[in-house]
Amino acid sequence: MEKGRTPDELSFWCEKKNREFGSSKEGHHYALLKKGLAKKFYEEVFSLNLLANILYKGRTDIGCIPNLSNDNFDAIIRDYSQSLPFDLKVEFTYAVDGHDDHLRMKYLIEHGHVSLTGHLSYSGTEKTGHSIVVENEFASHYDSLVINYSLIKDRALQKCKPKNYGSNYVLVIIIDDYISPRFDKERDIEELKEFTETNLVNLPLDFGELYILGLSGKTFLTFKI
Repeated sequence: MEKGRTPDELSFWCEKKNREFGSSKEGHHYALLKKGLAKKFYEEVFSLNLLANILYKGRTDIGCIPNLSNDNFDAIIRDYSQSLPFDLKVEFTYAVDGHDDHLRMKYLIEHGHVSLTGHLSYSGTEKTGHSIVVENEFASHYDSLVINYSLIKDRALQKCKPKNYGSNYVLVIIIDDYISPRFDKERDIEELKEFTETNLVNLPLDFGELYILGLSGKTFLTFKI
């Protein structure tokens, strides 16, 4: 997982791993629940793949190097086109309610379907076992936007302290743009840009740039800090 690859090589490798996860029921469930290294794969390595192929697709002088340690960055994008290779250090954070997502995936595995926006309730614990109920309903687009904007701002605030990054770091906030804000709605993207400029750009973030990146690979916004 930590092997350095060009953007195209990384894309090929991630697609191969996705197929392997989907080739068996056990592997598919392992991926859905993000068990073990599957969590690192989807939240860091696959995110690096999306980012690198937006910025540097087709280039062979770019190295994408995941970092699975507990350092203050999740990956390095190394530019070999310069006389002295330049390292851009990348920190990923997910604007997703991880606990809610985990329970929905457990419900999906048990029932074969799940609403991604319906009200969720549960009892029990991971150790004793969960009893999960997910209402088969749709949340309004406005309500989904409010929830997701709150998650985006919360993840940015978490990266404000301590200030131990620098101008050669970028913060990448990953959003689920299949739900809200949607990648295929121009108004959503314009409102997301306005929200970020108003609420995030002026936060005390010790990064050179802030990126908003959608899981679809189609939403990508950049901001100078």
